[in-house]
Amino acid sequence: MKSNNTSLLILCVAIATLAQIRADYTLNVLHEGVPRGRALRGETIELGVFLSASGNDAHDAAVFRLNFSSAGLVFNSYSWAAPYGTGTLEDASTPSPSLLPALLTPELASGSSFPFNVVDLEFSNITPQTGQVFQNGRLLTLSFSVPATYTGPDLITITPSAMEFVRGFTLINTLPGQTFELTVPEPTTRTPFAAAAILVSLAGTRRKISNIRFCEARFPQAQLNSE
Repeated sequence: MKSNNTSLLILCVAIATLAQIRADYTLNVLHEGVPRGRALRGETIELGVFLSASGNDAHDAAVFRLNFSSAGLVFNSYSWAAPYGTGTLEDASTPSPSLLPALLTPELASGSSFPFNVVDLEFSNITPQTGQVFQNGRLLTLSFSVPATYTGPDLITITPSAMEFVRGFTLINTLPGQTFELTVPEPTTRTPFAAAAILVSLAGTRRKISNIRFCEARFPQAQLNSE
């Protein structure tokens, strides 16, 4: 009986230790540490995909997607953190780096494994050597631009969707973090004609002031009489 109790105790300790080491991942998209950003037409913004965990999780294979609420941004580039490689044989991301920069559309990442008419990107990679793992922190760096001719909504959301984070044959449960919000402010509505009218008005005002000062300097007596 004592032997059984000892075995049960050892098993409980092992399970508790494993639970302490293995904690769920959380997958977040951030800009300068927060899940929101702002970019004007013609500007570029850099985003990071981060993994966080309360324990000591580590993985050697990753597959996840980023879902966009609207098309229209330009996807410039991405870069995996070490030990993952970018553009290597192990990097099976869609689209591949050789196709970038590219305009985000539903057709950019499409096929039988992708949902129909959805603007998304898939990132898939494995570490190049056995024993190499990634733990927590910035997993991926991405660059996007807002075209000068952008006509989409002024708010684009980016939602991370974890598919698989694996170490060996063990699947690590991964939860999506907050939805990232990218604000694209409306351009000013002032037309070139309106701007030209303002300049003409200012020029006319300056000319009137100059004429008044000239008259005051040339005919000081007239100024006194008028007073």
